[in-house]
Amino acid sequence: MGMGMSNGMQSGSRTADPSTADVIGILDSIDVPVVMVGRNCTVSHFNRVAAETLGVAASDVGQPSGNLQALAGVPEIGQICMQVMTDELPSRLELRNGDRWFLVRIAPFTGNGSEVRGAVLTFTNITAFRASLGQAIYEREFTKTILNAVIDPLVVLDEGLRIQTANRAFFEWFGASRDRAQGLTISHLGDDEWKALDLWPSLQATLSPNSNFQTLELEANFPNAGRRTVLLDARPLVRDGHALLLVSFRDISKHTQIEQALRENEARFRKLYESMDELHDAAQREIKSRERTEQILREVDRRKDEFLATLAHELRNPLAPIRQASAISNAAAATAEQKRWSHDVIERQVHHMALLLDDLLDISRVTRGMLKLRPQMTDLTSIIATASETARPLIEAKRHALKIEVPDGAARFAADPLRLAQVLSNLLTNAAKYTDPGGEIRLRATCSADTVTFSITDNGIGIPPESLKEVFAMFSQVKSAQDRSEGGLGIGLALAKGLVRLHRGTLEASSEGTGRGSEFVVKLPRSMSSGTLEAPTPAASASSMRRRILIADDNRDAADSLAILLQMDGHEVTVVHDGRQAVATIDSFRPEIALLDIGTPELDGYEVARQVRQGPLGTSITLIAMTGWGQASDKARAAAAGFNRHLTKPIEPSALTGMLRSGF
Repeated sequence: MGMGMSNGMQSGSRTADPSTADVIGILDSIDVPVVMVGRNCTVSHFNRVAAETLGVAASDVGQPSGNLQALAGVPEIGQICMQVMTDELPSRLELRNGDRWFLVRIAPFTGNGSEVRGAVLTFTNITAFRASLGQAIYEREFTKTILNAVIDPLVVLDEGLRIQTANRAFFEWFGASRDRAQGLTISHLGDDEWKALDLWPSLQATLSPNSNFQTLELEANFPNAGRRTVLLDARPLVRDGHALLLVSFRDISKHTQIEQALRENEARFRKLYESMDELHDAAQREIKSRERTEQILREVDRRKDEFLATLAHELRNPLAPIRQASAISNAAAATAEQKRWSHDVIERQVHHMALLLDDLLDISRVTRGMLKLRPQMTDLTSIIATASETARPLIEAKRHALKIEVPDGAARFAADPLRLAQVLSNLLTNAAKYTDPGGEIRLRATCSADTVTFSITDNGIGIPPESLKEVFAMFSQVKSAQDRSEGGLGIGLALAKGLVRLHRGTLEASSEGTGRGSEFVVKLPRSMSSGTLEAPTPAASASSMRRRILIADDNRDAADSLAILLQMDGHEVTVVHDGRQAVATIDSFRPEIALLDIGTPELDGYEVARQVRQGPLGTSITLIAMTGWGQASDKARAAAAGFNRHLTKPIEPSALTGMLRSGF
């Protein structure tokens, strides 16, 4: 090792320099690792301990100090050495090498002419010191944390009853900071009543050997805690040969208040006892009321559990055909016809899931009074046509005969055509589900001077008399029909009832019993006096316009598939996946329309909209929010951020393309 070091330190010279040999001898006599660097901060010498402890080798001589494996964690070591040699002032740093810690001292060394020739680096192992210091700090902080977690005030006093330390609760009660209270006698805190207590001699006596403090109850004003009743206790301690006193304050104010309340209640009950009959009757009424409430709560809880199970079932059901159809579509052996079929399956199942979510949102809006009708003049024929078209796939799948009876003439009346058609389609779908295949469903509509009436009858499984009152309840499905149900969340009839009520109408159900069919009757006033009737929405223009569109969505599949659909419609589309990219791309791409997901990383959609509105495009760009949140408050927040439109996911592609073609 000595020869290797000698050759390395002489940079390849065959003849050892006597002065170098002296340096080697001195360094090897030092039992800590030492490394010397020259003016150019390259390694010139090292000792045996440095080789054994830090792995310094002869090949490191002449290399920059930063290349030493031991100094890999200090990339700026060369700069530090240069600064030490320039300022001729030593420096130090702590360094971790594997599982060991070293204190590295860097000092300049001079030659014969007092000229700085380099720097000396010594490595002192401080692993054990750090470990013991860390344990001590940990134990101190652990103890402090425990004391501060105690909700009762605790204070440690010295022989003169001066405050040495206390927990957080103590300082909060007395309204004093740790620095201000340090060294004060405890009798000087608080108000005059506190200072006048005869408590202090008892505390002082507790410091004497073989003396015990008798726990006492006292009531006093505390600056930040107010008037409190406390149990005060004291225990002697010894630290570093000095007698100390631990004083604790246990707040029993609530306990005292409870005892007072119990005494008052006892007096009240004594009076009630004198009129036992009245008390007994009241107790019986209370018991019955609680039993009814508990029964209602159990029923609500049962329906909630059934609904959650049904919801999970209904949302999982479409996933199986979607997954299988997707596999068929991606299969290399699939024919064009099979791929078209798989696409149809996916579209139908996605539409089914969207309807489930729409029903959930609608029933939530109806329940909270957030759903607003848009009444306009309409007629029986168009309402029934829309409703029957929605329910027709299920009716035809069950091979039912649907008979519609509408009076001659265009009977017109005021209603929200979309919501009324939703009511009738829900009733038709319900009839189709609970009628055996090949059954008959009849829809009759009549219109008098004041009332519009719809009747949906079927020859299905019927409704038991005891279930007629529950049929419109939220998440309700008639027990005898559950095994025959073909899906649904049990909210269709509740939603229909709510929508009819918004029209100021009634919805009633009747049945002659199990197996004898059902009838649902909707009655609506022919005119709606409140609100202004809206004109029918004009059809969107079919003219196509090529637009520059930006899509920002961190769901790459959703963004890319939407981009393909828009490109197929002739639009120029760019896709990004976070908010910062969206802002930058809008500035460079300058799109006419930006479709922004609200939940993008980096910047959310709201912040992107605000920055874009303040940028060069200002209000010239159309911003459309895309989000799974569709409440009125969400739309209001989007509008406040600068969005022109708000679309709730999943976005209907045909609706979006129609919007773009119509020019909004």
